[in-house]
Amino acid sequence: MNDISDSSSPQSKAAEPPRGIVCPRCGCCHFRTTHTEPLRSGRIRRRKVCRHCGRRMVTYELPPGMAGPDRYM
Repeated sequence: MNDISDSSSPQSKAAEPPRGIVCPRCGCCHFRTTHTEPLRSGRIRRRKVCRHCGRRMVTYELPPGMAGPDRYM
């Protein structure tokens, strides 16, 4: 029995959205973290630099215990 939705097929992997952040300038997904700072709200602010083009960006993250459907940033 052949299953059409085989997970090893190249089409199924191409349809998945990229995981993590993507550089808006060059499309690269490799970043170097230059600074990490905990905030009063419990979130973590990370300053990152794209390894390919050097664009800087800031991300705000929740620690694993704080993440959930009822928590808002």
